[in-house]
Amino acid sequence: MAPKQLTDDSERGSGLFGLITQAAQRLPGAEFAQRQLERVESRVLGELKSRMDRLESQPATVAGAVVIYTPKNASDHSLCERMSTLLERAAEQTLEQAEQALFHQIIDELVPDEARIIGALSEGAVYPLLHIGMGPKVGPTTRRIAENFSTIGKPAGVKLLEQVPAYITHLRALGILESGPEDKSLEIKYQILEGEGAVKRVVEDTPRGAGSSIRYLRRSLRMSNFGQKFWQACRLG
Repeated sequence: MAPKQLTDDSERGSGLFGLITQAAQRLPGAEFAQRQLERVESRVLGELKSRMDRLESQPATVAGAVVIYTPKNASDHSLCERMSTLLERAAEQTLEQAEQALFHQIIDELVPDEARIIGALSEGAVYPLLHIGMGPKVGPTTRRIAENFSTIGKPAGVKLLEQVPAYITHLRALGILESGPEDKSLEIKYQILEGEGAVKRVVEDTPRGAGSSIRYLRRSLRMSNFGQKFWQACRLG
């Protein structure tokens, strides 16, 4: 019968050292020789294990693609690195560079419809702004129901007209647009706005208890000074 073929490195080591050990036991000083062989065997097996560990830690390839093993907290390291980079930039940047970084961040947050609104207000135009509230029939408004309705959508060429309140809310939060007091010269436009379908639906869908009433809070919408600076930087930069 043919001898069994040894394919595993550890099996080869065990077979080889087994044969040497058997031969050494028949020689003078066999006990000393066996101890030396055991030390060598231990060293070789240790080196084999070290090689296997290194292979496991290297990237594995699957169908030609490299699969990179990353620690569970890799994202945490990335966040730390990004924050460190920002802090380093903050310490070195000029006022102009800081402003440019902010403007780039803002423009990344805009959708085309919002850009149209900014453009429509860039020349200093003022549009009606309407909030809907509720309060007692006599006394101040106690609750805000909906806000930031405006007639700016159609003149600006906004495609999603139903999203105008959301667009204005976002642009005000960014500091590009601002709200001012009621503009008496816009009386007709306020009336048109109060009669629009979106405003009427909010009024109709809002439950009212006895003694309470809907309030229209008239304001005006315009570009802020910061918004003008942002617009100029985008147009000229």
